[in-house]
Amino acid sequence: RVLGYQPKGVAARLQAQSGYFTYHKEPEFKIENEFFEPAKHQTLFEWIIPANAKVSIILMLDRLSVNYKTLFPDLDGLSKHHCLMDEVKAIQKRR
Repeated sequence: RVLGYQPKGVAARLQAQSGYFTYHKEPEFKIENEFFEPAKHQTLFEWIIPANAKVSIILMLDRLSVNYKTLFPDLDGLSKHHCLMDEVKAIQKRR
């Protein structure tokens, strides 16, 4: 049996991510949509992103305010965001 649960008000990080935790005894078990509230459409997806699309996707997400800084609203998230943006700029210069 798999349990899904969304913590409320525990930490700013958890609230910012609006995610769920799951608890199950078999770590390799594939989580399927039936373990969460019924929806009219599929709500759980897996995407495989090609490596050469990484920079453009990171920049698009950043423009939409989806980044380390917003998902992890603390000093660690801010630091990781700036490090990633520096890495992206370095990659862009090499192209």
